[in-house]
Amino acid sequence: MPDGCVLKIHLKPNADNDGIVEIRRDFLKIKVNALPEKGKANERLIKFLARVLSISRESVFIISGTTSSKKAVKINSLSYDAVIERLKNAS
Repeated sequence: MPDGCVLKIHLKPNADNDGIVEIRRDFLKIKVNALPEKGKANERLIKFLARVLSISRESVFIISGTTSSKKAVKINSLSYDAVIERLKNAS
């Protein structure tokens, strides 16, 4: 089982709904329906990724960029290719 991977994400908070805007090899653009205050957008991003990837919320961690729109997110137990494949199927 893979140890996981790290995703670079450009997050757009305060969107009308949650969704994947763009998938690139070097980063993802994701929008969430949450304000960028008190960690609300970060928590929404974590929940969104867990749901779309069909993994537990505890398997998703923001490792940098908690106060920025550019984030690094660690996904446990899935390879980068598996994550991208699941995200493509969800979009």
